[in-house]
Amino acid sequence: MSFDEAYYSRLNRPASVATDYAVVESFSGYALDRGGESVAPFLVPALDQTGRTNAACGHGAIRFWFNRSAESANARLIEMIELRQGTVTLNFSLRWNEDCASICLDAATDGGTATLLEAKADWALNQWHLITLNYGSVTELYLNDACVAQGPGVVATDAAETAVVIGSAVSGLCPAGGAFDEVCFFGRPLTGAEVARYHRVYSNAAALGPMSEEEIAAQIAVAGLRKAQTQGGGGVQMDSLQNCTGGGPVFLTNLVSVLETNGAATVTFELWGGTNGVPYDLYGVENLTGNHVTNWLWRWLGVGYSCNSYTFTNQPASQSFYFAAVPPPKLAPGLRMWLAADTNLVALEAGTTNKVRTWLDRSETGNSAQQLTLNNQPLFVANWLNGRPAIWFAGTNYFRLLTNLVNGVSQAEAFLVLQAHHDYPANHRGLWTLQGNGSGGRYPDTLGAVADNFGRASGDGIRSGIPSLAVSQPHIYNVASQAGEWTSRLNGVLHFSTRSNVVGFPTAAGELGRNGFGEYFDGYIGEVLFYDRVLTEAERDRIEAYLNRRYGWVTVPPASPSNLVAQAVSPTQVSVAWDASLSNTNVTFVLERKTNGGAFLTVASLRNSASHLDGGLETNTAYTYRVAANNWAGAAGYSTEASVTTAVNGAEVPLAALKLWLKADCGRGASPLDFWADQSGSGNPASQDLQSAKDHRPLVVENGIATNKPVIGFFTTNFLTFRYFTNIAWTAAEGFAVLRARSYAPAEQREHWCFGANLAEYPTRGGSSATNAVFDNFFDGNNTHSIEAPLEGLTAFHLYNPQATSNSWSSRFNGVTYSAGNTPVFTVQEFPRIGAGGNTKPWDGEMAEFMIFDRALSPDERVAVENYLNRRYWLW
Repeated sequence: MSFDEAYYSRLNRPASVATDYAVVESFSGYALDRGGESVAPFLVPALDQTGRTNAACGHGAIRFWFNRSAESANARLIEMIELRQGTVTLNFSLRWNEDCASICLDAATDGGTATLLEAKADWALNQWHLITLNYGSVTELYLNDACVAQGPGVVATDAAETAVVIGSAVSGLCPAGGAFDEVCFFGRPLTGAEVARYHRVYSNAAALGPMSEEEIAAQIAVAGLRKAQTQGGGGVQMDSLQNCTGGGPVFLTNLVSVLETNGAATVTFELWGGTNGVPYDLYGVENLTGNHVTNWLWRWLGVGYSCNSYTFTNQPASQSFYFAAVPPPKLAPGLRMWLAADTNLVALEAGTTNKVRTWLDRSETGNSAQQLTLNNQPLFVANWLNGRPAIWFAGTNYFRLLTNLVNGVSQAEAFLVLQAHHDYPANHRGLWTLQGNGSGGRYPDTLGAVADNFGRASGDGIRSGIPSLAVSQPHIYNVASQAGEWTSRLNGVLHFSTRSNVVGFPTAAGELGRNGFGEYFDGYIGEVLFYDRVLTEAERDRIEAYLNRRYGWVTVPPASPSNLVAQAVSPTQVSVAWDASLSNTNVTFVLERKTNGGAFLTVASLRNSASHLDGGLETNTAYTYRVAANNWAGAAGYSTEASVTTAVNGAEVPLAALKLWLKADCGRGASPLDFWADQSGSGNPASQDLQSAKDHRPLVVENGIATNKPVIGFFTTNFLTFRYFTNIAWTAAEGFAVLRARSYAPAEQREHWCFGANLAEYPTRGGSSATNAVFDNFFDGNNTHSIEAPLEGLTAFHLYNPQATSNSWSSRFNGVTYSAGNTPVFTVQEFPRIGAGGNTKPWDGEMAEFMIFDRALSPDERVAVENYLNRRYWLW
């Protein structure tokens, strides 16, 4: 139930609406205003005058957006009532409680009115929130995307005598003190995935606030078109304007559909009104049949300007009508440049058919890209990806960018939809010059690596290695620069990140398609967005999802997570893990928890991660977990539930001391591995920056350990480097690695890591000596420690636990001490490695998890870590 004038003006209000009402502007156009001390009640009969069901009276759901503008104790949100012979009987009432910080559900029971559920909702005023109430044999309350309370069921009512009151009591008293929008009634309870999916799609639009006049006018036009229908391929004549003037609402005029012999249609119309010179998206509405809309779909047609005529051929036959969409959305505040290769955003050189002179900026800031030299002009390609156009940079072409683009910018983030011609080009390929110093980015270089210095004050680019995703496939490249952080992503998956960054942008005009070395891009660019700030994760998700909808390479939601396992680690910590496939496109996992039969609450939103160590729990308490997954195409259903009871005693895993945490099921894309994200929060990732011409990326081995979890394989040529190992002003360190060597008697030196200057082998060459089965230099720059260990045991997954302090060094295997002694120096290699040592002799083995703490742990803490890792991987 929308409250826009296009649908509910007094001339066309449906019979289900029983009263006049006041509206306020909202993100959808208009919303029902329920402010003040009293209001005229807004009643929706369960059955309308035609006998159609508006609201289910036995079990169902009510979902709506609410914007609270004033606090009022016991204010009513939704009430279901029965009207019997002039007597009003309350079935249930969803209301604010006395302190205006919680939402309660009251309902009639045999013993009188009782509160069935209650949940905190201490929201700030003037913000839109989604509220969903499931009712029937049980009740559930969802706030935004999470179930926050569950309770007993409500009693079914007689539909013929039932009505729903929105935003007040039936008397009009106790108004909600805010606005309602998009109120929907369902004949069954909604699932958590359905609520979360809907919230994910529309929450960003709700946050943008009221619609513009153009948007409202477009909604009115849409309403008229929805009522239209064709009769045997005829056309529809809309109101025709005498003169095309700017500044007013946007209209389509003279809309005509002509059937062709092949069953397709040619559609011609004029776009009038709005702001001339501002591009408007043009969409089609398909599958309008009969007197009712069934299976209607939006389909993007193109971009047009006010006061122009447009023709689209081969449109879907006789049941299609078209309307002008709103001006282009900004998607997030701070948009300084938006280049999209749509036909009307590309100005060709006079006398040519595809040479682009100007790529017009649709951000309304005037930062268009231009190339005046004919031989350097990029080329327009009408059909690049799923019918979308692109700009082709053929190895000799580039655009100049305006200085105004980066004036005064102290941080920035950009998105490019692009495709390189080759993964391993014969010559280095440039991308752009948008840095303070240096020569700009390569995409890729001849070794297949990406090197970029977007928004950096100096240097020729961070050499971030060969991406796991093939850059010769269409994808999104996303890069952000701010003080203390530089991060790049491909299809939403981390490619590189560092906390070592000083922001800088060019003082002269930047370039797109060429770097400062004079190296040109070879490939296609479909869209570019440049923001003068670093975005939030939610904003980034929204933009990536928008770009995916435009270009359509992710069309299927992820599979539901499976095999959820929850295991108690300590009195306050639970380890939760599940099976999921991590790919080169971002998947977000939403982990939820409930206790003592309560409602599920969101614990964490995890990007490309299939495990989590949940903390802050109560001792000796039962908890139940579930997890759902979503990607740009939508959300999957929940996993099965897993229950666990926390321990009675014991120490915690000391997460505050954890400075490096690598997990094979988290913080990565698909195989081969270009970047392994640190899960400790300290910003110490491992990456392969390709120091030589050989590809040294480790491989992901799915189901590589007894618990069917993935492991990372270092197979004699693979290693990763900690290029920006930070926070190392320590005096001690302790590590825990779940790993195995593939041979206990390798023929040559195999180094498992390098955290000191001297030799490291795991195991030693030949494995012939029982007194030196392993050599290690863990945080000891001047010594190599010989460790006696069970050689055969090194080829099975086990826990290796070294410890280094300023005066001692020791190591343990599966909790048993095998060496201990003194060490004269506690230090660390400048650029530590994992999978290779100081002599760069790559290891031959596999690793599932690796943790480093910045101090020596107590015996109880060590037991807690051992307990956590042993339960995850069944080590002993």
